[in-house]
Amino acid sequence: MSDIAAALSLSSIVVETPGFLPYAHGYHHEFAQVQSQRWIEMLLGLCFCDHCLNESHRDAGIDSHSLRLRVASMADAYLESPTEVPSDMAYAWITGDILTDSELATFLRWRIQRVSDFIKRLRATLPDATPLAVIPTVQRPTAATWIEGSDLREIADAADYLEVPFYEPNASRAITDAWDTLRRAGGDPAKVRAILRPGPPDLDGGRETAAAVKGIAELGVRNFAFYNWGLLRKYDFGRKRWATVTSP
Repeated sequence: MSDIAAALSLSSIVVETPGFLPYAHGYHHEFAQVQSQRWIEMLLGLCFCDHCLNESHRDAGIDSHSLRLRVASMADAYLESPTEVPSDMAYAWITGDILTDSELATFLRWRIQRVSDFIKRLRATLPDATPLAVIPTVQRPTAATWIEGSDLREIADAADYLEVPFYEPNASRAITDAWDTLRRAGGDPAKVRAILRPGPPDLDGGRETAAAVKGIAELGVRNFAFYNWGLLRKYDFGRKRWATVTSP
């Protein structure tokens, strides 16, 4: 990558989802005949390949082989049960498992450290004049980015920018997620670039895009991008009454 940056004089490089791909959105055409929820997705998204098993055992000193069997047992027991888990229970189960299983907590922290180290190495290989931006997650809300091994503060410290997709069904949730992201990333809005999706299923079908931009800009964020803006119909611009947003 350093050769590419030097040869092409790139103005910046953006790395998307540098961590461990989750179960949802991490596989091509994932399919399940079971109602999904965050707890089972977390278990199914943990990687126990030979490399992860050996490296986590060496670096973190945990019995990752035993942890793999425990995680598989939990997933099997749920899939064989008649239960459906609502979202509030799923989050409680995640919290409870992390707090009571120290090896699981250590394994998750090991994954975070691997991703942070990768971003640090990447930044070190690039010319100083080539900014590095990182899109750290596809998780909603952004606070759940640890599921992919991304720590917002550590990546913000290593890279030049975080580009965060605030993909939410309404402006209020997008603004709240942006506020929390700034809190977790160290509080510097100049380090955060916001990505919004100005159409279905987000921001009331796009009608609250201007409100989301205004609210996030009031937090100090100055850089915005819009996912697949070019696919919007011309009709949408009139129907949704797009407003020009000026920086506060």
